[in-house]
Amino acid sequence: MKKTLLIVALCTALSAQADEYVTAGDGTLYDFERLASIAESGVSLVGEQLYEVTKDVTIAEGDSFAMAGRCRANLGSGVRITFKGVALLQPEEGVFGPITSDDGEVSTPYGLSFENAHHATHLSDVKFFGCGVRCFSPFGLRLTRCTFMQHNGVSGSSALQMGPDLAPFEVRECIFGSCQRSAIGGAANYRNPLLVEQCVFIRNGQDNRNAPQLNLTVADSVVVRHCVLLGDSTKTLVGGIVVSNLLGFSGDYQTLIEDNDIRHHRFGVATYLRQHAVIRDNKLVDNHHETNANNGGSGINIYDPQQQQTAHIEGNRIEGNLWGITVIGGQQVNVGRTDVDASSPDYNPGRNIFLNNQNGGQVYDLYNNSAHTVYAQGNYWLSASEQSEAGIESVIFHQYDNASLGQVVYAPWGDAGLAGVAGVCEVAEPSAKSYSLDGRRVNGVRRGLVLRRENGRVRKVVVR
Repeated sequence: MKKTLLIVALCTALSAQADEYVTAGDGTLYDFERLASIAESGVSLVGEQLYEVTKDVTIAEGDSFAMAGRCRANLGSGVRITFKGVALLQPEEGVFGPITSDDGEVSTPYGLSFENAHHATHLSDVKFFGCGVRCFSPFGLRLTRCTFMQHNGVSGSSALQMGPDLAPFEVRECIFGSCQRSAIGGAANYRNPLLVEQCVFIRNGQDNRNAPQLNLTVADSVVVRHCVLLGDSTKTLVGGIVVSNLLGFSGDYQTLIEDNDIRHHRFGVATYLRQHAVIRDNKLVDNHHETNANNGGSGINIYDPQQQQTAHIEGNRIEGNLWGITVIGGQQVNVGRTDVDASSPDYNPGRNIFLNNQNGGQVYDLYNNSAHTVYAQGNYWLSASEQSEAGIESVIFHQYDNASLGQVVYAPWGDAGLAGVAGVCEVAEPSAKSYSLDGRRVNGVRRGLVLRRENGRVRKVVVR
């Protein structure tokens, strides 16, 4: 019996080795053309600048790989390309996607894995269809103008899976759409400094798990700004952005969520446990697709029973959610404080706009479910029938309604006539520009995204 098991194990190991091609590590520069000239690589040329990869490929430490010009690589089911050496992925247009067989069956590839131990990798103008990216390099990744569509969930719980602990990431001008799970995420024990800027996230979380489009862990700096996040109203478990400290790391963790348009999710933004969070100038609209209001539906949720989080909430438009802002614990939650000097660290002009955040026939623009006082001065309470103490009391919940709760200090409030309610990001009719599942540009009725930017900001999203 032992001999049989040994033979089986040996055969399994040999099979695994046979399904992977590893370069020699002798300083060679590879591209897909060079790999296709090596019979045992599993890479073959099947069309003009179109390659198929049918087994795992590892670019060894010491070697490098370049993707230039226009190039497309389709990967077989479970296939990954691992970069332990240098990866130069800045083509004019590069595409990674699945293989579609003659009978229409589509493969489920893993995608790319980055494990370079010496420096960060920069990806630009690369499109991923039905596959994802995972990082194991301590130097992290930078991504510019990349696209992730219909990630299949094989490479991890996110289309872009971050790691290891402390590795930094930058994601600029990228699109994530219709991915099975989260768009960007990492493990709860990985504190990855992160900048996400000028990106679009749409309908991610298609498998409808209890996870947001951006599922982030605290770090020295987590910044998400100038982005558009559009949810899928049929996916009632998928939120917008979460930044959490689930393992209770001690440290001075800074979170900035600024100037984003976030709508049609289970909830908008949630910050969990110890961190210093600034949530400023966002539009949090119609995040009401939670089926049970007791389980979610907030525009902003501050959750910190351990009372170690500080939150500064300023200049947001919070409209059409089940709850406007919910405060569950927290050390200090500042939704507006104008009774101190403008030079004070506690000063906050407020400027938050509240409108029609309700469930069960009752408006809840601000729900203080903590024992602490929450300052909310200088805000615009447009749900109230009038801008008065009685009117504002009717749209908030605090000590006045339950003596065990902390007070909300909302006077003085802002002049509702000066609120300047602006529109959310425009969703336009589909145009002809679209991409098929394997990354080819096509015409006709297909799913895709087209963006229009004005003054460096995303202002129009065409949704298919």
